[in-house]
Amino acid sequence: MARRRRNPKLKHKATQGNDSLAKRTDFVWTTERKIALLQCMIKRKPAGLLKHINMLIIKSHLSERLQMDVPIKEIWRFLHSYWNMDEVDKIENQAMPIKKKDFELPQTEEWINLIKEQGDLIDSNNMNTDAMKQTSQAAISNVDLKTLKSVKIMVERLDNSMYAHKLPKIK
Repeated sequence: MARRRRNPKLKHKATQGNDSLAKRTDFVWTTERKIALLQCMIKRKPAGLLKHINMLIIKSHLSERLQMDVPIKEIWRFLHSYWNMDEVDKIENQAMPIKKKDFELPQTEEWINLIKEQGDLIDSNNMNTDAMKQTSQAAISNVDLKTLKSVKIMVERLDNSMYAHKLPKIK
């Protein structure tokens, strides 16, 4: 069985560092932690279309395995220090071409009737909503004067002139 040759573009050079990952933290990659990360990456690749979702899963499994919170930035920093992740991403995206196609609803009689029914339902709901708004505005405008007077008396009893002058004038 022939051994696969590694792509030389994938080896990350120190001069190609990612500037956004340049800040260091106190997290140290021990041999045990590196092995745990690689084991977590067996089923999930942090590259391609789903790289961020896969990274969240990798982080979750790694944190569970190491019984400590491992920052995602540290995982990305580690990966960028060993491999050129931009090239890995390009290669992974080439492997899965994305075909874009305009979406169109079927123009059958069944679909046309369904869309018309839903439109009518939306219109009737909008009419009900407008009626409810008018009713609630009328109720708000007819606020009980006794309630307003009792609130003003409570504020005055607290002797808090800062709030008392903000209440409406009630005779």
